[in-house]
Amino acid sequence: MDELRELKGVGEKTAEALKRAGIFTLEQLVERYPKRYDVRRIIDPMMLAPGEYAYFRVRVIANARVAYVRKNLTILSFKVEFNGRTMTAKLYNQPYLAKTINAHPRLIVYGRISDDVLALSKAILEKNFDEGIAPIYAVDGVTDKRFTELVDQALPMVKRHREFLPAFFVDKHELIDPHTMCETLHQPQSETALFQARKREKYADMYRYLVMVALRRMARASEHGTPKTIDKPTLNALVHNLPYTLTGDQTRAVMEILTDLESPRVMRRMLQGDTGSGKTVVAMLAMAAVALAGHQVAFMAPTDILANQHYAACEVFFAGTDISVALLTASLEGDAKRQVKAGLREGTIDVVIGTHALFSQTLDYRDLGLVITDEQHRFGVNQREKLKTKGDNPDVLYLSATPIPRTLAMTIHGDVDLSTLQSRPRGQKTARTLVITDKDKKTIPTHLRAALRAGRQAYVVAPTITTNETVGLFGVDTITSVIRKRYPEAKVETLHAQLDTKKKQRVLAAFKAHDIDVLVATTMIEVGIHVPNATLMVVHHAERFGYAQLHQLRGRVGRDHHAGTCVLVSGGNRDATERLKLLETVDDGFVLSEYDLRNRGAGEALGTAQSGQSSLAELLASTSMGVLESIKQDADQTVEAYVKRKEHAPLIDSLSEVVKN
Repeated sequence: MDELRELKGVGEKTAEALKRAGIFTLEQLVERYPKRYDVRRIIDPMMLAPGEYAYFRVRVIANARVAYVRKNLTILSFKVEFNGRTMTAKLYNQPYLAKTINAHPRLIVYGRISDDVLALSKAILEKNFDEGIAPIYAVDGVTDKRFTELVDQALPMVKRHREFLPAFFVDKHELIDPHTMCETLHQPQSETALFQARKREKYADMYRYLVMVALRRMARASEHGTPKTIDKPTLNALVHNLPYTLTGDQTRAVMEILTDLESPRVMRRMLQGDTGSGKTVVAMLAMAAVALAGHQVAFMAPTDILANQHYAACEVFFAGTDISVALLTASLEGDAKRQVKAGLREGTIDVVIGTHALFSQTLDYRDLGLVITDEQHRFGVNQREKLKTKGDNPDVLYLSATPIPRTLAMTIHGDVDLSTLQSRPRGQKTARTLVITDKDKKTIPTHLRAALRAGRQAYVVAPTITTNETVGLFGVDTITSVIRKRYPEAKVETLHAQLDTKKKQRVLAAFKAHDIDVLVATTMIEVGIHVPNATLMVVHHAERFGYAQLHQLRGRVGRDHHAGTCVLVSGGNRDATERLKLLETVDDGFVLSEYDLRNRGAGEALGTAQSGQSSLAELLASTSMGVLESIKQDADQTVEAYVKRKEHAPLIDSLSEVVKN
């Protein structure tokens, strides 16, 4: 940290902010690359598609006026002229700019044209505007300007980055050297140079990841686990007692898992399936098989809500057997928590359902034989691996409700075997999907009132918790207020990540019990929430989500035997709205995934491009399948050369340590 304090502009507050961001050295500072870039290029506004943001030049022709709409909302309005056209411009929550705008009529503004109004987020004096590419670092507590100044000082002080990629691959893909990449990412001189730098960055990151995948796959060959003795009569009885018949895909997946469990080789299997395809019952049969064989099972869910829901399902499923089930989440306290920990340590608990609390350092298992991770992409590799260390090479089953094409799955998850559920259980209905624009929002009350009159419930989804009127983005807060005012007879509640765990559980329990009619929420409801009486979903600003996430969201309605409707409200341009139209006719998650893979990149196919959970997700968002396959070939070739001829030893040795840890 001392060397950072030597930089001009690093005082106590800045040093503390850098520390919170995990930046302690000059190397860490220059390796914190921008999150995105602000390309400051002036565009003819008449060339913009409706709703598209850009910088353009205007002349103010009438004084700006400030309207105080309500607390925390002001609108600064003024008339502007551009290209012989007159229009009203509006700036939200920036009243202090009125005097400046009135005194300096020539402006560069950033915004969009919406219904013959210029909706702006920035207004800059023409003389103060510099065209170019500005890096956006988004480091809390340090402005982008200050962070840029610090990086500019640090770059000459840091040693040149060493090349770690094999020369053959550098030449094959025409990649720039790592030092040039670093400088260009921080100080891009052109969009062409920035493209080359990001190409190198993405290749290097994905190559490193896929080499680790290949190393894990190689390590698996020498992993020895504990073969399980399968109690087939009891398992068959559990299947026979189900209120429905397993699909062919479910039966096949169960047999694949049982074969793995009986093998001395450690199971590493992913079970992927479309929403409503029946992954949970397959997972519960795997749990039963391991518990009946005398071993313990840990089932890790990403949220308390899902953990509670899985626990309730398991209690019903295992009723009438000797299998004991417990719930362990961060909200469990006191004697209840101590009893669960003692039961796991002594072996009186066979199956435990929980969140990250399952791999707590103070938690011991008597004989952990199977680890199941639900929505596995929401956990980091380290979190998943920590839980595995709680047993002696336990078998592992990953569940994913984001169906992806087999080719992509085997590229990204090449160190695991794959089981896929494509067919749906018989009798399950699908949700009808309607795509409308903001102008057609007046049709929403018709759908909502019809659902309420029929005694049904509804979800209303927003992309954010709080409203951002500067960019015309409505959050849970505003939407809830509007619905409560418009439908006083309805019981309306909110659900989002900022609520504490107990409040979330109370809200969800009330919704399930039909003590709530309309649940206004963020996308945290996209997976696992099962309320059959909810038959309507309205998603605002649907253009901000990828197909995979929207497909998951609409899977919350049309469950069991009730028909459902999903209304997608698009506030984007014509192209964004047309993209959403595909969801009106395609209801197969695998088909949607293939479409995203061909047209939008692997990140969309994984459902993580616009609301990514990790740096890998962000990387995949802009990487085509063809590029991924090429990098995978390079990674496999590297590991093969190491095994046969000990080539690339420094690289392999360094990455092997990461894989081990």
